[in-house]
Amino acid sequence: MEEKLFSVLEKVSSASIYSALWDLGYKNCWIEGVVPVTLTGVHIAGRAVTVKYLPFKKAVDEGYSRQKYFALTEVIKEGDVIVMGACNTKSGVIGDCMASGFKMKGASAVVIDGGVRDVPLIKKVGLPVFAKYVTPAHIGEKVIPFEINTTIECGGVQVNPGDIIVADDDGVMVIPKEVAKEAIELGWKHERLDEESRKRILKGVPLGEAYPPREEWLKE
Repeated sequence: MEEKLFSVLEKVSSASIYSALWDLGYKNCWIEGVVPVTLTGVHIAGRAVTVKYLPFKKAVDEGYSRQKYFALTEVIKEGDVIVMGACNTKSGVIGDCMASGFKMKGASAVVIDGGVRDVPLIKKVGLPVFAKYVTPAHIGEKVIPFEINTTIECGGVQVNPGDIIVADDDGVMVIPKEVAKEAIELGWKHERLDEESRKRILKGVPLGEAYPPREEWLKE
């Protein structure tokens, strides 16, 4: 994706992306229940690197798990968002050591449809983590990382490697890479229209006249 589009995306909220994707007919792109748990007030936009987890069938093979996590760190590029389809486990899929490793490799955030532990320490690391649960429990014999950079399901949403993740205090949105340009441009339009409404409201214009916004305002 063009760098110019990413610079625009930095100004577009998850709410505006939701509206844009809805307008484009993509109505299942919000990862429900996954919220910021380590840092608030951040806005994340980056390409997805995916991790598919599966439930254990037998005792964990620690060597296999380490191999998959090492493979993950090899594919992370600066600014990537790690998206983990973790089977809704309430155990901590990552802790501060893994978070530190991801941060050092350049990851901009981690999204998990499961649990995270060591939150006080991850806050010090400075890596934004969006998750369903905060927990003291380790992953134990619950789930195992099975595949890296494959199509996954995360919180009911299909995520493919290279899809664009937008995350902030409202939650996490997945922009399918095939409509990234259209979604970002339309999201920016929604941002501008909302800003025009806010300006009018703060000037004392009655709410019924200032909202919802009107497209002709952008031509003035």
